[in-house]
Amino acid sequence: MGIQHKIGGCFRPPEKNYRFFLDCNYEWITFNVYADEPSWFMMLIWDSSGVLRLQYLYGKAPNTVVIHNDKNMTSAAALPGKIPAGEWRIEVSGIGKDSSFNFCINIEGGFGKIKNLEQPQLIGDDLWATYEPNMELFIINNYDWDKKYNQNKGWYKGDFHTHTNISDGKLTPHELLEQAKKQNLDFFVTTEHNIIHTGFPKSNILVIPGIEITDLKGHFNAIGIKKWIDWTYDSEDGGIYTESGMNRVLSEAGTACAIRSINHPNLAPWSWEFKETLLENIDTIEIWNDPTFPGNNFMATQQALELWDVLWRDGYNIWGIGGSDAHNFPSERYDGSELPSIIGDPGTFVFSDSLCATSILKAVSMGRIYVSRGPIMEITIKVGDYVLYPGCDLTDIIGIGAKQIYYKIKVNKFYKGCTVVWIENRVIVEKQEFLESCEILRCFLWKGKTYKWLRVEIRDRNNRLLAFVNPIYKGTRNHKIVTWGQLIETSGGIKVD
Repeated sequence: MGIQHKIGGCFRPPEKNYRFFLDCNYEWITFNVYADEPSWFMMLIWDSSGVLRLQYLYGKAPNTVVIHNDKNMTSAAALPGKIPAGEWRIEVSGIGKDSSFNFCINIEGGFGKIKNLEQPQLIGDDLWATYEPNMELFIINNYDWDKKYNQNKGWYKGDFHTHTNISDGKLTPHELLEQAKKQNLDFFVTTEHNIIHTGFPKSNILVIPGIEITDLKGHFNAIGIKKWIDWTYDSEDGGIYTESGMNRVLSEAGTACAIRSINHPNLAPWSWEFKETLLENIDTIEIWNDPTFPGNNFMATQQALELWDVLWRDGYNIWGIGGSDAHNFPSERYDGSELPSIIGDPGTFVFSDSLCATSILKAVSMGRIYVSRGPIMEITIKVGDYVLYPGCDLTDIIGIGAKQIYYKIKVNKFYKGCTVVWIENRVIVEKQEFLESCEILRCFLWKGKTYKWLRVEIRDRNNRLLAFVNPIYKGTRNHKIVTWGQLIETSGGIKVD
């Protein structure tokens, strides 16, 4: 059986639904997908019991994908298990544009060996989701969130924004893991465009499920998500095509246990343009995105820092993270860049009780984070006998009196000429240069419970960002800013041209 159609020709993302019927419980189904020009379109396949069985983005992924009874024969981003008879549904969606293209989907079901099929790109040995009849759409029900890859408390290096050829990256999941090892990563999050992995190759690196919800007007990562959310354009509220739909998707991502992070908020043409986004639905912001990408390392990153400061000035405890967002082969370079775009650049370091998904996600929700392109830091924050970390609320520790805060930054090697910048309530209060030591110490006095916050940056002698640390703070402030649009207006309309 087969489907042939034209899609596109309008700026609203097109959505098409097709039905096909299985007359028995097959052992496998294959889908061969082809378009007559390079295109970006998605295919979602639902079985007769309403379970999402396949997520597929045309482009880098193999043209033929398999849903199989056997997980060892099932394609990546598909859900293996029983293939029930009855009416199945295919949902095809594209990115809105004024041109159109033709596509076809050939479907075949059968038993035993699949003929004329090259080795498919499989899920991997670590299965995250298993099929259950009448399960709720699609859930991550087989992932071990508490599996410890390291029992010790400490700083762990990770990446919160990654891609493979399951969406629009060039590396396979196996190749991405190899690059992660070379970059000395302890963990990373899978964030394919509108796709949640159903499994991954096994490794001694912690891999955390996630998804990059992607529309022309902005992208956000749902980190540690536990179920599929209906982001599609033909959902009742328009899904991620509309302001109300995006707010609903952000809200549901939170109820699905995900940390919600706005990606590259100031990088055109992928800056965040949903003006009615409720700031209460944002947990983190990707301050530093792929520093090798043109325009990203200075302008877009600096403007993201300024937006972040405005949020903190208004009393929002929204944490800053980084993401490589790497798509390329390690041998490739963007124009003007001396370095490749690779996983782990920048590195996001998280102080966690152990190396497991639950602990990492908890630490991120507490702001125990610094982001770096080089300096590996020891961060010591003390108030009396209290040992604190980035992200800490000092309100009760300071009390109504005055307390001295001891804050020391120690880097792994001597960064001569580089400067530690201390930023308090959006104002640079001091700059300290690394002159003869790998350590910088500052002691300062905070009084009472009035709202105040402080964060730290390290910059090189040319004022280029090398690292930033999440704030410590005390007190609270009633918000005057409610939406993303108000944030942009308050910050002076910060946006990359």
